[in-house]
Amino acid sequence: HHLSPPAHCLSTKYSSLIQPKLIAFMSNLSELSVQLRKLQTEKNAQANEIDRLHRQVRILTDLKGLSITDLQGALRAACESEAHGELLALVGKLQAKVDGLELSGGGVGNRRRFKKGG
Repeated sequence: HHLSPPAHCLSTKYSSLIQPKLIAFMSNLSELSVQLRKLQTEKNAQANEIDRLHRQVRILTDLKGLSITDLQGALRAACESEAHGELLALVGKLQAKVDGLELSGGGVGNRRRFKKGG
């Protein structure tokens, strides 16, 4: 008849295996907590800087007689124009890859060519 070892023997046997892993886990958790607090502090500092810059832009536009709406419209148009150029460049690169596949015999079926400007 086999008797089970007392519970404290099992806990002692396994604690030597578990304890180092638990300590490492707690250390990693503590490190992550420190990193999280640091990132939250950086995020708050960046938000404060953004607010400061918004105020500065508002003051400068008032001094120059521009409206924030006009400035935002000009910035939006500039960004859209730049994004459009980037998209055209990307389409050109992808088209070159497709053309390269077709020349090497790796193409399948009929491929539609993209034209710049629509």
